[in-house]
Amino acid sequence: MSIYDRSVGDLTRTDVTELLTERARENVRLEFKREDPGRQEYLKKLSSFANTYGGYLVLGASANAETGELTALPGVERIAGFSQRIVQWCQEWLTPPVRPYVSAPIPMDEAASRYCYVVFVEESMEAPHFINSRQGAYVRTDELSRRFQPQLATYEEILHLSGRRAAALQRRRDLLARANGRFGEFIAQDYENLVYTAGTIGATLKLSLCPRLPVLPLCEQATLRPTLEAAQLPWRQVVFGRADRALTQHESVLVLEPAGGFSLLEVSTWGHLFYAVELECLENNRRAIHLNFTTGHLLLFLEHAARCLERLGFDGTVSIIVKLERIRGIPFVTYPNNTVRFGPASRFDDEVEFELTATLETLVNGRHRIVRRILATIFFASNWPDLGADEPALDQVLDAGQGYNNFGR
Repeated sequence: MSIYDRSVGDLTRTDVTELLTERARENVRLEFKREDPGRQEYLKKLSSFANTYGGYLVLGASANAETGELTALPGVERIAGFSQRIVQWCQEWLTPPVRPYVSAPIPMDEAASRYCYVVFVEESMEAPHFINSRQGAYVRTDELSRRFQPQLATYEEILHLSGRRAAALQRRRDLLARANGRFGEFIAQDYENLVYTAGTIGATLKLSLCPRLPVLPLCEQATLRPTLEAAQLPWRQVVFGRADRALTQHESVLVLEPAGGFSLLEVSTWGHLFYAVELECLENNRRAIHLNFTTGHLLLFLEHAARCLERLGFDGTVSIIVKLERIRGIPFVTYPNNTVRFGPASRFDDEVEFELTATLETLVNGRHRIVRRILATIFFASNWPDLGADEPALDQVLDAGQGYNNFGR
C-alpha cells in the first residue's frame, strides 16, 4: 500500500483510496477514525504508536466495528489548523514529547468539501511516552478485544520497550562496525594492488545512514540487488551503484569502486547504507582534499541513499554518521578563477566524526540543507570556520559540487 511507501507530506487521494481498494484492515501500525476523536484519544493513539512499532492514523475513514476492515472514505470537513494542533498536543501533553507527521488535507470529492487527514508517528527511541497528569503509558495491542487499540502498558511491557530500544541501538552500532570492518578488509586486500593507488590510503570520507531504530529488517536478502538496480543513477558519464558489479555478504550487498577511485558502497537488509571514498589527491606535488570532489560525493551518496530507502519502503528518521579519517595537515584545495588555492587544515585532529538525524522527506527533498550542515561541521573541524558560517559561500560550494557531479544547479 502506497501509504507505507510515501512520505506523509506527499500523500494524495489516490494513495488513500488504495487502502479501500485493497480492503485494508486496522493493525498494529494502522487505525481508521470516522470523526475527529478529540485531544485525549489522539494522545492515547499517537503515544501508543510511538511506544510500539510506529503507525498511521487515517481521519475520515469508516471501518467495520468487528473486523477493522476499511469500508468507506467519507472524509471530514476541513479542520482549520489541524496539523499545528496535533503537533502542539504531542509536544505539550506527552512526556517525553512525540513528533507527529501530519498530511495536508486530502480532498475526497471533486468539490473538495470533504477531506481525509493522515497522521504518522514513528517508533520512538525515547519510549515509553506517558500522557501527562499521571494518565499512564499506552501501547498498541489487540490482546483483550481482538481489535488493535491503545491499552495501558504493564510494568513488564514498559521494561520490554526499554530493552527493545537498547537492542535496536546496539544493532545500529553493530551494523556500522561491520561495514567499517569490511572497508578495512577491502583496503588490506586491494589497495596496494590497484593501478591508481600507491602507498597507504590517504584522507577518507565515510558516510553511514541507518533507520534510527533498526528493530526489524526492511526487506529480504533477495530484494537487495533489485533495490540497487532501481536506485542507480547517472553520474559523470557513468552509472553509480551498478547492481551488475555487486557482490553479496551476510545481510548485505556491496559494490566495490562504485564512485571511481578507491570507494565502497554497502546496502543491508536493515536499511543500513554505508559509503566510503578516498578523498586525498596530489595537487602541485602537495597532498590535498579536493573540495568539489568532497561536496559532489556527499550530494551523490545522499541522493542514492534516498532512492534506496524509498524503494525499501522506509518512512521515518535516519541517523546520519559522517567520519573523516587521516586528515591531519591535509588542506582542502579549491580552484577559483582556474587558479589553485589551498585552504587551512586540521592541525591536531586526525579524524572527525559526528552524527545528525533527518527524516526521509528531508533526505528526498532537502539534501542541500543536510550537506550544508555537514560541510559547516567539517570546515569548523578543519580550521576553516569562516567558510562554514558564510551562507552565500556555502551555496557556491554546493553549486560547485553539483557541477562536479554534472547534476546541474
